[in-house]
Amino acid sequence: MEEASDTFLRGPRVLLRPMEREDLPRYRDLFSDPEGNLSHGGLGIPDSLSKLQRRYEAGEFDITDRNLHLVIEAEDRIIGQVNLKNDETLPSRAANFGILIGAGYIGRGYGTEASKILLDYAFGVLGYHKINLDLFEYNARARKMYEKIGFVHEGRRRENHWSRGRFWDDILMGITAEEWRAKHGPPPQPETGQGGR
Repeated sequence: MEEASDTFLRGPRVLLRPMEREDLPRYRDLFSDPEGNLSHGGLGIPDSLSKLQRRYEAGEFDITDRNLHLVIEAEDRIIGQVNLKNDETLPSRAANFGILIGAGYIGRGYGTEASKILLDYAFGVLGYHKINLDLFEYNARARKMYEKIGFVHEGRRRENHWSRGRFWDDILMGITAEEWRAKHGPPPQPETGQGGR
């Protein structure tokens, strides 16, 4: 695979790095399955390559102090994406977490590993105090993974999402830095790489 970025976060099986323009076709193909698109809150119709390119040009995938959007690589290819987003105007030290794994890679532990790497980084390096997320009620597999790594159920938005012919609740979950450390120990300094993979 052609070198796409010089800096990334690495775990035993996955690495997290910024998205590059040449990643867009693979990214589109990865999330082109209609069922997978619906599962992640889409309309069941994947984005076209030209729309992804417009989003890329508009800076939607840029890394900023308020939006950390990274692709997940495993098996020498992109298998998903992960992000932390802070929309607060006050210094709340809280962010929203999200992760998408392509259908062929679900259930193999990649999402758990990528989540742990990013959350170690969020708490240990970026200094966040709280990480929040929400997921659709029907996404039981994701909820199980979030609970396994320590997220706590905090509430729900009732009948807030329409999909597959009915309304579903949004499940709200969160974890504090103290809860993360109690479960996983102090976050290690991230293993970063420079240059080749």
